[in-house]
Amino acid sequence: MTDHFVYGLVDPTTKDIRYIGQSKEPKRRCQKHRSNPHSEELASWIEGLQAQHQKPKVIILEGPLGRKEAYRREAAWITKARDNGWPLLNIATHPVNAHTPIEPSAKLPRKGGLSIEEASNQTEYHREHLRRLVREGRLDAYRIGRMWFVNPDSLAAYLEEMKQFPQSGPRSAREQGGEEE
Repeated sequence: MTDHFVYGLVDPTTKDIRYIGQSKEPKRRCQKHRSNPHSEELASWIEGLQAQHQKPKVIILEGPLGRKEAYRREAAWITKARDNGWPLLNIATHPVNAHTPIEPSAKLPRKGGLSIEEASNQTEYHREHLRRLVREGRLDAYRIGRMWFVNPDSLAAYLEEMKQFPQSGPRSAREQGGEEE
């Protein structure tokens, strides 16, 4: 079912997104944050707003989505926000620590995945680019220990999608005939 949303809690004064989450009912979830926040920092921010007779504004960042996709997109939004220096109050990228391995989905068998290195060797994309696509949830992947494995069907779908967008120049050192970074 596609009934989940990725939402942001916005500071009404600064207009900064201070928290990113996912829920079936973002406005109701915001009310729960006000009564039972995840962290001291979130609690302090909400209390400060309440002292000024204000409350966070809820905005929908994406949705509706399926539950698993909402978790992936939430993590991608948090990663993007942190990479861009947004003043987030989220403790983790996901309800678990950001460094905890992502559980493979039902469509992602433990066997048959391509390592990031193998996927890079089979495509024109650098390893770091593929890792970024995994972090953003654009490629289905799972982790065993420190190694990431990409679903070959997901990679093929991504490659097919990219054929629709003509490039203005080479996308990798391999295409330029040079060494990889």
